[in-house]
Amino acid sequence: MASRKTSEIAKLQEEIAGEIAGDAPEIAQMVFGAPRDQPDVVTVSNDRYDQYLRDMYVRNDRIKLREEARRDPEQYIKSAERIGVRVPLVAPGMKSPVPAPGAFARNVAQAPVAPLAPVAVPAPVAPIAPVAPIVGPPLPQAPPVILGPNGQPLPPAGSVGV
Repeated sequence: MASRKTSEIAKLQEEIAGEIAGDAPEIAQMVFGAPRDQPDVVTVSNDRYDQYLRDMYVRNDRIKLREEARRDPEQYIKSAERIGVRVPLVAPGMKSPVPAPGAFARNVAQAPVAPLAPVAVPAPVAPIAPVAPIVGPPLPQAPPVILGPNGQPLPPAGSVGV
């Protein structure tokens, strides 16, 4: 009898799995849409991606370029090399290029310095007297609940039991 139940359960599981496998593509289409509407799912040729990056460089669209570089750094670097863009190769864990000695001092010396405006001193503020806390009338207290021998509350005094 146990083997019969097991075989029925296995048969039911196979039927359910078959239903799911048959319905999954249609449900995925309803939930996610067609693959042509999902640009990250569709395969794009290198030429088309190169042209896409080239257009972003021509428009100087730095935001989109950064997004593409974050999305797939390897693809971005390879495409940039194909279209002739030099990408600085500073990745996590790598050292950034070391500036020439004295470069910072030269940049600071060449930077224009704007004259500083005099700072106005604020007028003194009179001290404020502390405010007394607001105290209202005491809140009414609920009468204590007295439990009977069975652990249930006893009826209020003066009420007649039925």
